[in-house]
Amino acid sequence: MTATYYANGSQVGTQSITVNAGARGTIALGALTGLPQHVAAVVTSTQPVVVERPTYFLGISGGIAGTVTGASSVVGSQLLQNQWFFAEGYAGTSPSGGKTQENLVISNLDPINQPASVTINLQYINGVHHSFTLTVPSKGQVIWNVNTNGLGAASNEVSAAITSSGAMIVAERQMYFQYVHTLNGATLHTSGGTEVTGQIATFTSYSFAEGYNNKGYNEWLTLQNPTGSAETIYLVMINGYGNLYTQAITVGANTRYTQDISALVLAHMVQPGQDHRAYEVSLTVETLNGGLFVAERPMYVNTFGISTFPTQGGSDAFGYSGS
Repeated sequence: MTATYYANGSQVGTQSITVNAGARGTIALGALTGLPQHVAAVVTSTQPVVVERPTYFLGISGGIAGTVTGASSVVGSQLLQNQWFFAEGYAGTSPSGGKTQENLVISNLDPINQPASVTINLQYINGVHHSFTLTVPSKGQVIWNVNTNGLGAASNEVSAAITSSGAMIVAERQMYFQYVHTLNGATLHTSGGTEVTGQIATFTSYSFAEGYNNKGYNEWLTLQNPTGSAETIYLVMINGYGNLYTQAITVGANTRYTQDISALVLAHMVQPGQDHRAYEVSLTVETLNGGLFVAERPMYVNTFGISTFPTQGGSDAFGYSGS
């Protein structure tokens, strides 16, 4: 397996390892010296493999979020694309006082060696959407600050649809946060960061196996409708007791929608005397008319003072689409 690194229009480094059959291998980028601070990577292998990229950060500058510590991990994209979708996104200060920095990371690794003309379409919760254009040079990378570059924002809650011409790209979204949210009189404070590789297409249904909403946890569902027509999306939730809850959600054209899953669980799925299984929730979202959309599930956690294994931070995942 070979990892090749690119920055500022040229190859800046490479690393290779041999991974035995049925084994796991690790490439440590930090072992290389003289690299730029930010690089894009292409990993190739002589046999089919699965590749993830964990990142750990301690006391870094998270923009508006201030100094943050945490970790994230993303699965590499198998293909370069001309379009990428992100249902989740938050840029700014929340009503509860939380602060979130959002960055879009766009790399042009297309072997045709041509610049990519990129359009970022930001879509907000009220149907307003704004487009921004930029050029990503061949073997180059742009880190686009949504907080400062997304001028005229209609809300802090924002989805993104990214398209390119001239060359294909890969796109990721970084979010650094000081999270504050109050639900049923309890306030959750946590900090950290998340990162995801964008969704390559829109689908009619998504499923999420994981979800937890007991004290110290907040779960959300973010839906992006990048089409020109309103869509009705049906949410089905099931908990560890087998209890069901359903809800129809209408998401307008070119609009982002946010659903507080923890609020629904506490209101409709937890019965007196039930244990942690009532808070364990899987969910499915789907349209019944073939309407296409994007779904993500952010989760925030702080178990200090609650668990014998205290931790804090957040994670984010795209739903499984069956593709």
